[in-house]
Formats: sequence, structure tokens, C-alpha cells
Amino acid sequence: WFTGSDVGRTRPGRTLLSRREREVLGLIGTGRRGSQIAEDLGVAIKTVDTYRRRMMNKLGLQSQSELVRYAVALGAAPERPGGARLS
Repeated sequence: WFTGSDVGRTRPGRTLLSRREREVLGLIGTGRRGSQIAEDLGVAIKTVDTYRRRMMNKLGLQSQSELVRYAVALGAAPERPGGARLS
């Protein structure tokens, strides 16, 4: 499986998802709801919704359910700046 830093990468050095999108994806994968993610990151819920929409577009996913399954299947662990992972 991919590690949190590998999620959304097309190949080494070519990032498909931004660092913040990978962080949100990791939180989605842990079962956090949009409002909880917004609170964790100190952003508005609309910002989280924008990240979700962008990730779905970049990853070719059609629904939020697919995004959740993608995050869970990858075992995406949320990242914090500097590469530290949340537990």
C-alpha cells in the first residue's frame, strides 16, 4: 500500500494532489466528517468541500463515497507540515 506521502502521486516527484489535499484525504480515510476536518485544520467547511471536489476531479472519482473508499483503501494517514503523521 501507499504511505501517506505517496497518496495522489502519479510518479516520484510528480504530485497529483497537493499536500493539503493529501492531508484532507487522510482525515477522510480515518472517518472524520467534513465539519470535524474543518475544525481540525482551522478552515471553513466550504474549504473542505472544495478540497473534496478538487480531489474527486483529479482522481476521476464520481462520488464522495468513492473518495472515502479510495482514502480507506490506500490507508492514507493524515500528514502535518514537515511530513509528520497524525495518529
